[in-house]
Parts: sequence; C-alpha cells; structure tokens
Amino acid sequence: MNTDVSARPVALVTGVGREIGIGAAIARRLARDGFDLVITYWSAYDDRMPWGVMPRDIDTIAASLRASGARVSTVAADLTLVSAAEEIFDHAEREVGPVSALVLSHAESVDSGLLDTSVESFDRHFAVNTRASWLLLREFGVRRARAAERLGVPMPVPVPVPVPGPLPVPVASPLPLPLASALPLPLPLASALPPGRIVALTSDHTVGNLPYGASKGALDRIVIAAARELAHLAVTSNVVNPGPTDTGWMTAELRAEVLAQTPAGRAGTPADAAALVSFLCSAEGGWVNGQLLYSNGGFPA
Repeated sequence: MNTDVSARPVALVTGVGREIGIGAAIARRLARDGFDLVITYWSAYDDRMPWGVMPRDIDTIAASLRASGARVSTVAADLTLVSAAEEIFDHAEREVGPVSALVLSHAESVDSGLLDTSVESFDRHFAVNTRASWLLLREFGVRRARAAERLGVPMPVPVPVPVPGPLPVPVASPLPLPLASALPLPLPLASALPPGRIVALTSDHTVGNLPYGASKGALDRIVIAAARELAHLAVTSNVVNPGPTDTGWMTAELRAEVLAQTPAGRAGTPADAAALVSFLCSAEGGWVNGQLLYSNGGFPA
C-alpha cells in the first residue's frame, strides 16, 4: 500500500474494543500496511463479559495505530441499533475519508444451547452479528455507488442470474437485479476508486453456542452474496474463520484440548487472523473473492 498520507486508503474495522482482541490485531496490521483507520467499539458489551471493560484499551490501540503513521478515529457503536451503520459511515467520511475496506470483527457471543437460549438473547445475536453486518455491507455498497456516480462513471448493465433448477433452459429471474452484474468492471471505475474490500470474521461453533453460531452462519451467506452483488463496484468480499483463537478467554483445560487437536501444536493468535485479513485487503488478494477461508492451523484436521 502507498504510505503517502494523502493517498492512504481508509479501513473501517468493527469490534476493536480490547487490546488483545482480533479486531485490534487487524487494525494494527492494516495500519502498518498503509491504511488509515476508523475503529468501532462498544464498552457495554465488554461490561457484560467475564473480562469486563478495559477503559484504556481503545486509547492504547488508537495510539499504536497512529504510531504506524495512520490517521485514526474511534466510534462507540451500539450495533443493535438500525441507525448505527449509517452513523458510522457518516463519522468515517467526516473524520477520515471514504471507506475502501470494511472488516467486520464485532460479535455478540453468549454461550447457550437449544434448550436454554432465550428469545431476547437469540434476537440480540442476530441483530448484532447478522443484521448489523448486512446493514454495514449495504451502506458500504451504497456509498461506493454514489461515489462512482459523482465521478460520472457509467455502471455496467446488470446481467440476469439464471434460476437454479431442473429446467433445460436457464430462466432469468423476474426480479430486478441492479447489483448482480457479471460484466467486466469498467476501466474508469477501476482507476477512479480504490479497490473495495469486505472481510468478515465468522465461526462454525454451534453446540452449546447456538445463537452465536447460527447468526454467524447467516452472516457467511450475506458476505459471500456481496462478492457478486457488489462486483460492479470493484469490491471483493470474503469470510475468514480463524478457529480457536486465544484472546484471553481460554481456560487451561480448553487450551490443552485445542493444542492436542491442532497440527501446529498451538492455539491461534489474533496476529494469525490479521495476516490473512491483510492479504485479502491487499492488491495481491484481489483475486480471492466469494470465499469462506479457514485460518486455523489445521484445527481439527
């Protein structure tokens, strides 16, 4: 990435409240890669968790990003609110600039299973992990489309997507599909806007963690759909599953179990996930699109 401040792209990274968390590691790595940063956090969530609020963490994280040469703005964001996505992007554009990389590392995660999950907890997990992520992706796409329009860049004509099924001849969907273009990206847009990147962190843990796992599964589908639906806006969209990552929540017993099941002989670290996100947000990572990628050291191969 270009490290010239005037040309630095802007990354919006959600869920960056804890210094030892994955979100913070991603933000630090992207700052070193040449991105300016807008980072969101929500202390009320940490306050409900066993580790509690670390009030100085967000300031420490921001200081470390600035030390790497990045401009940084922090946003306290309650992602249960439908208005949050628009407000976050308004803040980003006002304080730092248009977002070119959106990294979703926020999560609501409270353990419960099929029989003991409350409706309130289920709804909160889907509001934060799924609905908020969709709204953030949508806001990202809408703003890139507006930017292209301001630049006078013509958008490609949408190509109807065939309806899957046993019919011998594909039938075009009767629904309007303004984002589902399969045509090559027009060169004016490719040169006028920086490449767009979406990366979301997910999990396949469901047993005893039902609302978290189910809401993350729904997130996966939304992010992968964006790979095609936002392709005409020069956006790639991928999901990263980092597997068991030690961010201070593992007990000694759980850590030993993870080590025994991982060929690499250790648990994942936030830096491991950040390395893959860094690649996906880079120019070299632009060919990887619409994928759910595992960065878990082979757990549980």
